[in-house]
Parts: sequence; C-alpha cells; structure tokens
Amino acid sequence: MKSIKRLAWTLGVAGSLLFSLASSSSAFAQSYPEIDFSSRPNYLPNNAISLTFDDAPDWNNTAQILDILRAKNVKATFFLNAENWSSLSADAAMQDLVRRMVNEGHELANHSSHHLHIASLTDSDIEAELSSVENLVSSILGSKAPRLTMFRAPFGEPYQLNDANNPSSDYLRVAPIIAKHAVHVGWAIDAFDYNCPNGECVINNVVSKIQTPGNGDYGIVLLHSVHAQTVEGLPGLIDYVRNNGFQFWTAEQVVQARYGKSSAELVGGAPVQPTQPTQPTQPTQPTQPASGDCDSPAWVQGQWYNIGDKVLYNDQVFTAQNEPNPGYDPIISYWFWAAGPKCN
Repeated sequence: MKSIKRLAWTLGVAGSLLFSLASSSSAFAQSYPEIDFSSRPNYLPNNAISLTFDDAPDWNNTAQILDILRAKNVKATFFLNAENWSSLSADAAMQDLVRRMVNEGHELANHSSHHLHIASLTDSDIEAELSSVENLVSSILGSKAPRLTMFRAPFGEPYQLNDANNPSSDYLRVAPIIAKHAVHVGWAIDAFDYNCPNGECVINNVVSKIQTPGNGDYGIVLLHSVHAQTVEGLPGLIDYVRNNGFQFWTAEQVVQARYGKSSAELVGGAPVQPTQPTQPTQPTQPTQPASGDCDSPAWVQGQWYNIGDKVLYNDQVFTAQNEPNPGYDPIISYWFWAAGPKCN
C-alpha cells in the first residue's frame, strides 16, 4: 500500500511539474511583442489595410511598385533582403532604391540577409542574418537611416504555425533572438502573388479575402515587390481598397495599435502585455495652437528635420520628435512626428 501511495505521489508531482513547465512555456512565448497571423485582428478597425512588400529590392519590379505607390499616394512597408533578388551590398542601383523608399515616406523593415529558413540556422547565424541588413542599411543611408525594428521571417517560420499554448522548440529558440532586434510582423492576408500568372489573380486573391469592411478579413497584406504580376495588379488593388471604404495603414501603425508603443520602443526582448486600442495611438492634441505655431514652415519631403522642428502639413502643426528624420511624411511616421493643433 505504501508503495502505491508513493507511486501516486511521484506521478502527481511529475504531472504538476509538467503542467508548470507547459504553462511557463506558453507565457514565455507570449511575452515577445509580435503581430501575429490573425485574419481579423481585434485591435484594428475592420477597414484597416496595410500593404507590405517582401524580398525587396530587385532590378525589374521594385522601382515600378514605388512608381505606383507614389502616383496613388499610398505609403507601404518594405521588408528588405541584402542578398536575394539583388545584391544590396554591391549594386549601387539597388542602394538608390532603398534611398528612394525612405525619401518617399515608406517604412523599411528587415527580412534577413539571405532569405533562409531561420530555424535551420545557429543562434549566431540568426544574429548575423539580422545585423547584416541593419548594418547595410545604416551604411547606405548614413545618419538618416531609420532603425530596422520590424522583422518578418522568411516563409513566416517558425512563427506562422506556432501554437502559443504549446510553442515549438524552434519558436522558443528563435523568438528571443529576434526580439532583441525587432518586432516580428506576420500578415492577415496572403496575396499569393508569387503563384499568380497575372495581375487580375493578385487582385482577386486579396479582394476575395477582404470583401468589404465588416464582411471580410483586414489588416496586413503580404505582397512581394519582385514580381511583374504584382506590378500589374497593384493599381487595381489600391483602387478597390479605396473605393470600398478601407483605409491604408502602415505596419508601424499596426504595431502601435496592438501595443500602444512603436516597434522601436518595444525592442529589447522584455516581456510585454499588449493593449487593445481600436485605432493607432495618436498624440493628444491641444484645442488651441500655441502662439506662432501656425506660422511654421510647410513640411517638405526629403528635407532634414531635427527634434523640435515644427512644420505645417494639411493645415496642422507637427513637431519632430524622438530622433531626427530625413523628411518622413508626418501622417505616416508617428514615431518621428507628434501631431499638434489644427490651424484655421
């Protein structure tokens, strides 16, 4: 009888330990700030659409993507590789494309150096895959370089299929390394543009998912800036989004809506509990402009701004904050600009 009781006690202790370990693994996995793969994220309004482009830059299509975005006045997020469809380290023309992305108000993010399966690499190689892109962008843009505090793993691995309640060993190893550099950014809608024969296919793949606000998916759209069919379909996709009551967001705005902080503020790997705002965090606006603020000069794209500089943009005062910037659009870059009062 004693041996049976001893066995029962042993099994009970073992079970409690296993439960505790499983619970702590789940909590650990959820502590890193990430934008997951929810198709209808409850922290965004149901008409939010964020265009993101992986694999940039390339020789044939990325420039055309930028042309379309400029013509349509849409800001997007580009997840860069260093050595994939081009050599960002060696090709001056590709470096010019990165400069153009920044000068035209788009966000830069990290997609790893060589587009490898991250979980197959050693810890030091994962570090190198991220830091090499960070260092390269810094060398291209110099003091104007933004921090690359958003990252998307190639193929979405090991994030997309990870179970937060039972995290994989790959996730538990990779996530804390990535979190030291960036917030991982998944997607809500996959355009599957790389499998499409033409632009109509790209449009249909997205439209069939988003439908209309309140009836379909919404959030971050995964596209690739290196395919001709994406170039072909992008104008029609943008028109559909606008004509059907959706609004364009950037990936950074999605991060801020999820956590109430910018990706740069979140980086470091410390445990974070997300908030659930329904819209991007906006600075509090005073009811009356301070004396003289409405006489501030108009914002100029590509002009260098230091912390504290004030500009007028669409009859509203914005103040440069956090770090100097090379003329980022005030309504896109809330990390760099604090919104102030309207001027009548």
